[in-house]
Amino acid sequence: MTAAGTPKMRKKPLSYVISHRHSLCTLALDDSHNIQYIAHDPYVKERDYKETELTRDLNEAVSNADVLIFATNHKPYYNIDLDDIRNKVKKEKPIIIDGRNIFNKKSVEDHGFIYRKLGEGPKNYR
Repeated sequence: MTAAGTPKMRKKPLSYVISHRHSLCTLALDDSHNIQYIAHDPYVKERDYKETELTRDLNEAVSNADVLIFATNHKPYYNIDLDDIRNKVKKEKPIIIDGRNIFNKKSVEDHGFIYRKLGEGPKNYR
């Protein structure tokens, strides 16, 4: 563990998402979208991260987004103001893909998002 309380291999969960990001996003969006990927991590330094654009500013990362993918379970993500985030995304029905079981599905949906959790099959979405 590092001083910030994150594993040394903190990019490992994100590696899968980065390598499969196009297929994850195209499941949610049609081919007409010009997809831009912006990663947010409050602990990773830009010099240590080369996969996509990186920001420490959550507002910048979510601004005008269609899909939000949460691949790490950093403590700040548990306190996200979903109303505030909802006002910053651009899509009428934005999507949250939760890879770390951070959010309560009902709460996310009550805030106007489509919620998908990695590792759960379609039976959980009826």
